[in-house]
Amino acid sequence: MAGHSAGGALAADYAASSSRSDLAPPEAIYSVYPGRLIRGYPAGIPQIDPGRIAPETRLVAMAGSADTLVGQAPAQQLVVDSRAIPEAHKKYVLITRPEVADHYGPSRATGAARRVLWRPLDRLIRQVRLTG
Repeated sequence: MAGHSAGGALAADYAASSSRSDLAPPEAIYSVYPGRLIRGYPAGIPQIDPGRIAPETRLVAMAGSADTLVGQAPAQQLVVDSRAIPEAHKKYVLITRPEVADHYGPSRATGAARRVLWRPLDRLIRQVRLTG
């Protein structure tokens, strides 16, 4: 599961929900600049406890150093709260490259966005496919 902004938060929610449903659990979560505030929803998106994410799931949570919309705390907290996932299978990444460090950086069709944000996702997918 991969997502940016609310999609990044919802990817983690899906993984947490799959442990108690008929949903297939994701092998990995790639949460880019996750956030829970959406225009028109003052309370934001409620969180499903990341502690319910299966221990075999790999987690990468990214935050942008210049992200003033959601900041760094949601990505950091996702990693901390994913208690069932071993430390070796989860990672917090702070993006500092100016071209992509703001909240909208991941949605830009630039070489920097591809190199810094999306090539690591390609690597994660390959890794998951190899290790199953």
